[in-house]
Amino acid sequence: MKIYTCIFIILNLLILGSCKKVESKFPENIGDINFDPSLDRKDFKLCDSKNIVQYYSVNTDYKDGRKALYEEIYDKFRFNNDYITQSGILTVRFVVNCEGKTDRFRVMEVDKNYQEKNFSPTFKTYIVDIIKSLSDWIPGEKDGKKYDSYMYITMQIGDGMIKTITP
Repeated sequence: MKIYTCIFIILNLLILGSCKKVESKFPENIGDINFDPSLDRKDFKLCDSKNIVQYYSVNTDYKDGRKALYEEIYDKFRFNNDYITQSGILTVRFVVNCEGKTDRFRVMEVDKNYQEKNFSPTFKTYIVDIIKSLSDWIPGEKDGKKYDSYMYITMQIGDGMIKTITP
């Protein structure tokens, strides 16, 4: 009986050893923003690339609060007649690292009925550039430790103008 047990264990070890690890094309966590060399800065550093948390779990914020953030966006936005046809909801997600620097900007676009939509590339670039220019981020912190965190800004756009900003 001992010989069968030994053979069983050896066979299992051989089978397990021959298994190859399959690389997933899906992120570890839903909503992860993976590095893309065609979009992201190569010099952007994360404190812990395996632990980028949601902004609300570590209180990521903007200097002087959300009201100051919204005012800065409204101040930087300049209406252009080329944008008059732009309407819908545009969300920009990005990472604020533990030093308060930002990168990995991604855009999601929907119409007022939450159906997929495409804003003009120039309008979309213009909005993302405004958000990229915001520099007074306060990194998320919990129990005295600073974290990398995800952040998002959603804008309701109507006739080429920013109507509302959240969160």
